[in-house]
Amino acid sequence: MAREAEHSERAREIDSALQALYPELRRRAEMVMRGERIGHTLQPTALVHEAILRLMGDGSSWSSEREFLLRACHQMGNVLIDYARRRKALKRGNGQIAEEFDERLHGKQSKLDRVVALAQALEGLREVDQRAERVAVLRFLMDLSEAETAEVLDISTKTVERDWQFARAWLRRALAPARGPVERHESGTG
Repeated sequence: MAREAEHSERAREIDSALQALYPELRRRAEMVMRGERIGHTLQPTALVHEAILRLMGDGSSWSSEREFLLRACHQMGNVLIDYARRRKALKRGNGQIAEEFDERLHGKQSKLDRVVALAQALEGLREVDQRAERVAVLRFLMDLSEAETAEVLDISTKTVERDWQFARAWLRRALAPARGPVERHESGTG
């Protein structure tokens, strides 16, 4: 009974935040999806809805509508990464999904391949420094500012700057051919 009341209270909190923030979430999703190929099966509305479902299920809490917005943005980044992985896995299975791709125009690696490589690099970064990985997702995938990222992660902007610098260097090396990732030598706190 108490669990149902708690779930109902959480649903009301989410509903209240959504009424105020849905247009902003939709705008951010449209901005992120603007660079995707024509015919992309994940649309901005679906991206927002999937992020909200994940946010409802992750058990996290927020103290303001702003924090809800930023946590939802983080979840949208996770949705995009998971989507790219699923597409890549399906593409490998007997060519069931044909990637619209012209090698002369787009190079040897498709955008899907690059997103999957980035997702794998982010997983490696998470093993080295989980906070730096979160900073990278928010800064790179969701295009949040340093201040917004600091607010989501409840850390200082200076810590975001350091983690972002480390994450960029780590990802650059991890994604470069024939080079390994860098190691984290500091254990700074927020």
